Amino acid sequence: MAPCACKRGACDVCGAACRRCGCACDGTPPHIALARKRGHRGRGRGTRRSTREAKAKHPAPERKRQRGDRVAVSIDSVGDVWNVFGFTESARKKLPSAENRQKGTCPDTTQWSTLVRTVQRAAVRVAEILFPGGTGKLLTAVGAKLTNADLHTDDGDTCRGINSSTELKKLSTAAIAVLNNSSRGSLPRRVARAILVKGLSSKFRKHLRRTDGVNLSGSFFQDHGYKDYRDLVHGNGLSKRKESCTQGGEVPLPDHNAPIGATSKRGRKSVLSNELISFIEHLVDQQSDIKPKAALQLVKEHFTTLPEEATDSRIKTKVSSTKGARKEKHCDYNSCASPPVVN
Repeated sequence: MAPCACKRGACDVCGAACRRCGCACDGTPPHIALARKRGHRGRGRGTRRSTREAKAKHPAPERKRQRGDRVAVSIDSVGDVWNVFGFTESARKKLPSAENRQKGTCPDTTQWSTLVRTVQRAAVRVAEILFPGGTGKLLTAVGAKLTNADLHTDDGDTCRGINSSTELKKLSTAAIAVLNNSSRGSLPRRVARAILVKGLSSKFRKHLRRTDGVNLSGSFFQDHGYKDYRDLVHGNGLSKRKESCTQGGEVPLPDHNAPIGATSKRGRKSVLSNELISFIEHLVDQQSDIKPKAALQLVKEHFTTLPEEATDSRIKTKVSSTKGARKEKHCDYNSCASPPVVN
């Protein structure tokens, strides 16, 4: 029986009466073992081994992920993209094949549209997360940055420092300058109009009308612009549509014996009555510089009742067209022909 009160028993290694205070075979010196309280066994070799065995048998439960913990997400495949953004499986089936995607070819327009929509939705989703207060502003800046990227040609060359949108803006600005500084109906003006009508979208042409005052969105300008473009592309060239009185030749004189309301211009018949047209022509003949608004007032004073189709805008338009026709028929009779004799 050991004289101490450790109650640990004899040491099996050295034979000491107490393996706690009599020897250090267990790795703990006696003075350290005596300084510990009863039951405190310390972190000896055996304790460490038993702790590892216990952890292996009973692993600690996984800690619930808290908000703010970083989780590494790797996006390396199409499946990863679909899982992260939550795209539908039907849209995935519309993608081009893996071989076509590797080659960079997409013969099917539906598959190409699916690719474009996928990238667009992903970009919008990322922008909404990063900058929810100004998603549109961020996407616009990203689009401008992508537009400023280097242009790659088919043979592999890179045109660095070239902005495609800037170059297109310069081209349209040059064509608009030619259009605005050329006389009406001239060949340079028609060439510039053909380039703008064919090269710009209808939406951008409407934008030019609002910002720069360039009217290229009407059916008249579009029809004549496309016709001139086809003539230029096919090598037919452009020819002037009508001769002016300064280029020689006989100028047709106005026929004052023609019936009232008769006109030599092509187009739809006016919805206004012949009596109303005759009165408008009489007003223009009496006062060539009459304003459409003043003429409209005289028409309403002369005709107590007007038909429904005789609207104010149609009457003022008729006044303006009649004034233009009179000026065209009476252009410079001294140099072109003798003035008519009006009875």
